[in-house]
Amino acid sequence: MTHLAARAALDRTSPETLPCLVRNLSPIGACVVFCADVTVPEYFDLFLGPDTRPYRAHLIWHDANTVGVSFLEARENAPEVLPDPVGSGADRPTA
Repeated sequence: MTHLAARAALDRTSPETLPCLVRNLSPIGACVVFCADVTVPEYFDLFLGPDTRPYRAHLIWHDANTVGVSFLEARENAPEVLPDPVGSGADRPTA
C-alpha cells in the first residue's frame, strides 16, 4: 500500500492547497485521505509529493474524509502500483 504526502487544489481559481495523504497510488488513480471532512469537487488538481506538476483528478467515490479518484491522464513512467516498504518484509532480519 502506498503512503505519499500530497496536496490538493480543490478550487482552480485559488492558489490554496490542502494537505492530504495518497494511498493505493497507481498510474490511473488513487485513494486520497484528507485530515477532515471536505467538500471535494468532481474534478481537482492533485500534487504528488514534492512534484510541482498537477495531476487532474476525477472524483469516483467519497466517504467522509477519503475519496477515490481516477487521473484524466495516466501518469507517465509510473510503476503499476508503488510498493509500500512498511510491512513488506524488506526491513525484517533474515534468520
